[in-house]
Amino acid sequence: MKMLVAAVLGGIVVWMWGAVFHMLTPFGVVDFKNAVPGEQAVMSAMKTEFTQGDGIYLLPSMDLGEHGDEAATQAWADKAKVGPYAWVVYKGNGLSGDPAAMGPQILHQLLTSTIAAFLLAVVLGATPGSYAKRVGIAVLIGLFAWLSISLPQFTWYHFPRNFAFVGALEHGVGGLLAGLIIAKLVKPKPA
Repeated sequence: MKMLVAAVLGGIVVWMWGAVFHMLTPFGVVDFKNAVPGEQAVMSAMKTEFTQGDGIYLLPSMDLGEHGDEAATQAWADKAKVGPYAWVVYKGNGLSGDPAAMGPQILHQLLTSTIAAFLLAVVLGATPGSYAKRVGIAVLIGLFAWLSISLPQFTWYHFPRNFAFVGALEHGVGGLLAGLIIAKLVKPKPA
């Protein structure tokens, strides 16, 4: 029962930290670009040209069926050198624009944070050692999440450096906060 309580509390704290990080600090929107001149022309072009429906569009693009074709790969490389490059998450019908519609997203994030906190509780409950050692392991697990998610986005998809690296702060502090609670509530069984 303590593990479940620790997971729920840890999940809530991680979720709350994420909300604070993204809404109350400048880190949550680092490298976001807003107020794009000519925005309507860009949006109209997307509606016209993004004919494959909702998804992720990489520009310049290359037909995935042409991977391995030397001429097609060279043509893509030539376009890539000239630029621009874009990684676009496209949703053709837009978003509701109603803040109240965020309810399902909030519940989803709270649920996934709680599941992650439960997994952390299982690990910390099986880890012998001091409270500080187990909290440190939670921080390292948070940093593992950053290294395995945010850094590859920087490496492979050219996400901006600041955007990628502030993730270490978000995930590291999230691991710390969850670890402080979970390590206090879930103690390893004596050997």
